[in-house]
Amino acid sequence: MVGRDGELGELLAGLDDAMSGRGRLFLLAGDPGIGKSRLADEAAAQARDRGFKVAWGRCWEAGGAPAYWPWVQSLRACVRGLDGEELQAHLGAGAPFVAQIVAEVAEILPDVRPPPPMGAEGGRFRLFDAVATFLRNAGAGQPLMLVLDDLHAVPGCPAGVTGARLIWPWSSGERRCFPSLAWLM
Repeated sequence: MVGRDGELGELLAGLDDAMSGRGRLFLLAGDPGIGKSRLADEAAAQARDRGFKVAWGRCWEAGGAPAYWPWVQSLRACVRGLDGEELQAHLGAGAPFVAQIVAEVAEILPDVRPPPPMGAEGGRFRLFDAVATFLRNAGAGQPLMLVLDDLHAVPGCPAGVTGARLIWPWSSGERRCFPSLAWLM
C-alpha cells in the first residue's frame, strides 16, 4: 500500500475500536482509480487476520438489481455456515422480515412464515430493525466487518459520492447498528 498509511491506520484503529465494542463507520470516496478498492481489500484482509468475519456487498452498476442488493449479498455471507439453531437465535422475531430479502433464510428455516401484513413504511422499518438485530447478534461471537462497494450506483445516492465504499466494523458491544444513511437502504 503506497501512500495510504494514514488511511489504513484509521481503518485499523476502527477495527481495534470494534474489538472493544465501539463500532465505526467509514466512507471511502474519491475519483476512480485512486485506490479505494485496494484500501478496502487490505482493511478486509487485516480484519480477517484479527478474527473478524468480513462480509462484502457490491452495488450493481448496470441497473435492474433487486432492492437492497448490497445488503442481500452481505447478509448472505453472514448466513452462510450457520445451522438452523444459530440462525434462528441470531434472527429472533425478525426471521420473517429478513427471509423476504435473503432466500437462504427460508431454506435453512423452512418453518418461517411471511410477516404479517403492514404498510410499506412499517414493513421497511421492521426489515431494517430485523437486519440490525441480526447483525448485532451475529457479531456477538465473532466481530463483523461489512464492506459495501460501489455505493455511487445506489439509486438516490447523494450527489458527489463517487466510487464510494462503506466499511463498517463492529462487534456485539455496539449499540447503534445503522447509520443515518437512508439512501443506502
